[in-house]
This record gives sequence, C-alpha cells and structure tokens, in this order.
Amino acid sequence: MKRIFIPVVLTALMVIPIIAWSHSVSKKEKGKKYPSIYRSHIIIDGKANEWADSLFFLNPDAKIRYAVVNDSNNLYLCLKVFDDNQQIKLLRGGMEVWIDPAGKKTEVCGIRYPLSTTLNPGSKMGERSGDPNGIKQLKLLFLLQAKDMELTGFKDGINGLLSNVTNRTGVQTVIKLDSTNILIYEAKIPLSDFKSDLTKAEPLSVGFIIKGLEQPKMQEGENSHESGMENHEGGGGMGGRYGGGGHGHGHQEGNRDEGGEPGKSPRQGMFEDTSMWLKLSIAH
Repeated sequence: MKRIFIPVVLTALMVIPIIAWSHSVSKKEKGKKYPSIYRSHIIIDGKANEWADSLFFLNPDAKIRYAVVNDSNNLYLCLKVFDDNQQIKLLRGGMEVWIDPAGKKTEVCGIRYPLSTTLNPGSKMGERSGDPNGIKQLKLLFLLQAKDMELTGFKDGINGLLSNVTNRTGVQTVIKLDSTNILIYEAKIPLSDFKSDLTKAEPLSVGFIIKGLEQPKMQEGENSHESGMENHEGGGGMGGRYGGGGHGHGHQEGNRDEGGEPGKSPRQGMFEDTSMWLKLSIAH
C-alpha cells in the first residue's frame, strides 16, 4: 500500500502546480494586462487634489510624474512637472499628447497644448540671469499665452485650432503653476470624441511629448552664454518631491526620458524632446 500511495501523492503534488500555473496564465490572458484605473470626480482646474500619488508614473530623469485614468465618459490626463528647465521648455516649446488606439507610438489623435510661443521677454525676466523671482515671472508670462489648443485625429467637426475655454468639443485643458512651484497640466477628453471605441483597445497608448526649443544660432563673435537660454539648474532639492510612490521607476514603457539620458547637461536637454509613453486599458 505504501509503495502505491507515495507515487500517487508525488503525482498529485506535481500536477497541482501545473494546474495552478495554467490557471494564472489563462486569467492573465483574459484579464487586463495593462494599468486600468477608474476614477470619477476629476475636476480640470490645474490642481492635483483629486490625483492620489499612487496614480502617477515617474520619469526620474525629467523629474515628471504623469497619470491617465478614466470614468464612464472621459479620459483624464495629469502631468506634474517639478524642474524649472522642463517647465520653461514645456511653456515655451509647447507639449503634445498623443493617443494611439492600436497601442503603438503612432500620432493618431492628438492635443497640442500649450502651443509653442515665439515670445522672448529677454534676460530682464530672469531667463538668463537665473534669478528665481525672474524665472517665476517668466513662467507666469508664458502661462498667459496658453489660451488655445489644437486638436487632430478626432471625429469630424472636433479638430482644429480651438479655445481651451469656450470650445464645444468637450475637450478641456488647463495648465497652472501651484504654490510650491510645481507645474500642473490637466486634460479631459470625452471618449465619444474618438473615431474608434477605446473601451475595446487592448492596449491603448498615451504619449506625452514636451517639445525641445529651437537651437539658437550663434552670431560671429558671440559666446554660448549670449546666444541662448542659460542653464537654470532648476528644481534644486526636488528629492522626495517627485520620487517615491506611484507605479515605480521604469516598469512601464517610456518611463525614462527618451531625450534626456542620465549624464546629459540640462541645457542640452532644453533643445531635445522629452517623450513619455504609457500603455493602458480603459477601466469599466
């Protein structure tokens, strides 16, 4: 009896893990493989009060945290930019948000906001001097210009250059500088504005692209400090302000800055795009 019992027990012990492993794989294939967060009562006001830290992904190189959630009717986006250089680049060079229902990094449906500006207040605003008060005034001046957005790739009648306040598309965008010098970007996009049904997209890709500034041309006899934007070395002491919490460091595709590798000077990064892509599923 013992000789029969032992093989039976050993066989059972070998079969159980196989069954369990098969079940877990099957469950993963049928379920959501990507982040899927349902969040209601999001107000597009340039404040991140409704956005818990656990909702954000982190780009440690660019000092940016970003989140994408949805409710039954809308897709919501939030960006928290901690670094002065990235803030100036975003406000002056502009930002693009792209949604690809096929889960690739294709520019299918997009929001350009804020739009790039040619406004150049000069060194008196602290752009070159590095004066903190002057830099803040510079940001506020750029924020005053952020009145319009451009939509592309959505349903007919929704695309084009629009006011981000009075348009009838249902798309809302806002960007503000909070009391702690963090730049907050928020957007709401009705799911009904898309040509395809995003609830069936598995996965869906969302990309945030902060556009690099145009490299200034040096005139004969001009040095680098005179020809372009001085390095602010902004965001000093960020440490725990943008680190920790969230969904980790690099677990999601695009969590590292494609245009700002470690060791690259902040000034050089001002003239290159900062790109972050996230794959997710619409929560039901």
